[in-house]
Amino acid sequence: MHKVYEAVAPLREDLALPLTGRHRLQDPTGARHLPVRAIAGEPNAQTPRAT
Repeated sequence: MHKVYEAVAPLREDLALPLTGRHRLQDPTGARHLPVRAIAGEPNAQTPRAT
């Protein structure tokens, strides 16, 4: 499966691009859809963030 999301936010001059977000995501028990939450632990998801 391949998903693409686009977000619009102000540019932060203090950050070097591209950025990559790495998080451990967990589905709440019994949930069939969102929300997914980020929890502490080894990352199981990676999101590249371009310009």
